[in-house]
Amino acid sequence: YVTYKPCEEEEPQDQSIILLEYYDQENKLMRLPQKGYAKIRQTYNRSGFLIREAYFVEDKDRKECPAYRKDYMVAEIAYEYSDDGNRICIEYRDDSGNPINRRDAGYAKIYQEFESGYLVGVYYKGYKDQIMVDVPDQTTGIASAKYVYANGRKKEDHYFDTKGVPALRSDLGYAVKKYDYNS
Repeated sequence: YVTYKPCEEEEPQDQSIILLEYYDQENKLMRLPQKGYAKIRQTYNRSGFLIREAYFVEDKDRKECPAYRKDYMVAEIAYEYSDDGNRICIEYRDDSGNPINRRDAGYAKIYQEFESGYLVGVYYKGYKDQIMVDVPDQTTGIASAKYVYANGRKKEDHYFDTKGVPALRSDLGYAVKKYDYNS
């Protein structure tokens, strides 16, 4: 079972922290085998947005230690929001709080761009030879995407490689998708 509780550590005034803990039938904290962690510490900002999610286990002395999610191989995820509430950056971090490439997707950061509340751009950044550069998402094969709107409706999706050249999405097989609406 899972328990949700306010974290007992001192919280900054403009944040709240919730701790999720996973227990077995004997009421012992357990590491989820498919996940790799036993606790999640979620930090929320004043507006109620999740700004950080960190993963933990306990060692044999019941001391809390950072853990890596098995799917991404990251110890924490940080989220950044614009003043209007749109999520503009997702950063994947190691157990020291430094950006690290996700094992499954190959990027360390996703930047999102918004105009008038609409998502108009997505950019993948990751480490290559210890330098943060544009990288392709290993799932889709693209390094960025642009979205075009007209009259409040999405009209086109455009996908690009690391050089900004149109690229076929490896999962879908096209570089541009156009939308057409009837009355």
